[in-house]
Amino acid sequence: MTGWFMTSIPAAGIVGGPVSGWIMGAMGGVARLRNWQWLFLLEGIPPIVIGLLTLATVADGPATHDG
Repeated sequence: MTGWFMTSIPAAGIVGGPVSGWIMGAMGGVARLRNWQWLFLLEGIPPIVIGLLTLATVADGPATHDG
């Protein structure tokens, strides 16, 4: 499990670098936002959504576990 976690760090750079480059190159001036503002929004929304989903689905402790 630790190996998979450690492998995800360079994989995030391999995937995230080109995505960030595309956002910086293509989104500047759209809806009167600058490219760095689009980068901030588009890369910040998914972690917030996943965090809220995790908060809603993960059990609070052993006493609230179903099963």
